Amino acid sequence: MTPRELSMDPRAVRTRTALLNATKELLLHYRVDELSLSQIVKYAQVSRQACYEHFHDKDALILAAACDICLPAYKSFVDDIVIDETYPDQVARLVKHLERYDKAVKHLINSSVHGHLNDKICNILADAYLKKIYTQIESGEEIALTEETLRDTARFMAAGTQDILIDGMLRDREHEETAQRVENVRAALDLVIGALRATSGGAADEQ
Repeated sequence: MTPRELSMDPRAVRTRTALLNATKELLLHYRVDELSLSQIVKYAQVSRQACYEHFHDKDALILAAACDICLPAYKSFVDDIVIDETYPDQVARLVKHLERYDKAVKHLINSSVHGHLNDKICNILADAYLKKIYTQIESGEEIALTEETLRDTARFMAAGTQDILIDGMLRDREHEETAQRVENVRAALDLVIGALRATSGGAADEQ
């Protein structure tokens, strides 16, 4: 962590905000590999030395800006997440929320920071899915699963959802279409789970 990365001194906050805003604006026009630290500090009107007081290098600054762009949308999404027939509408709102930074998000995909960004996003989604899984279990569903399996399931759902969202953005799909693709997977999983339960129930009856 740099000396002033978390400083709440007004001057430090102004410098950090200027750097993040400049990076977010430039990401709308440049791919990450086209964007230099010199461009960013010039646009932000701060010195390179001031930048290094807040961020170790260009990738650290790009990742911080990427988190500023994406994470609030995902956090808002999981705050009200409900895995039911309204799920497509929830996903559509998430995609629409990201549209303001459409070009920037596309430039971040497959960039040097995308792996770290995607991991942060999947953690947010997985935590939300895990809570929903626990809620379902507590509601009376008879499921015998280990803690590890539950977490793996939540992570699986998160990674799958994020993959469909990324594909939709890269292909410029309408957000309703992306949302419907996610819903189709959810509905398919429901069918598979229902079939497994029926099979399991039949086997139990035979015993």
